[in-house]
Amino acid sequence: NAWRQGHLRVLVVTGKGHNSTHGPVIRPTVETWIQSEGATYIEAYSEAAREQGGRGALILEIRSRRAGKP
Repeated sequence: NAWRQGHLRVLVVTGKGHNSTHGPVIRPTVETWIQSEGATYIEAYSEAAREQGGRGALILEIRSRRAGKP
């Protein structure tokens, strides 16, 4: 939806996985998606600044709609 709506950046709060028995689950899943089918929509991503969630959040840089095909 963010790509279709023309957003340039998205903050994805994944949490740090402290309450998960096997460590972080959501962040690795998001990163795997970005590197596969998400590559059509995501130009780059990075860990959020501390005040935005730090290791518990990612900043996604959305590709321009002109650059994507869907």
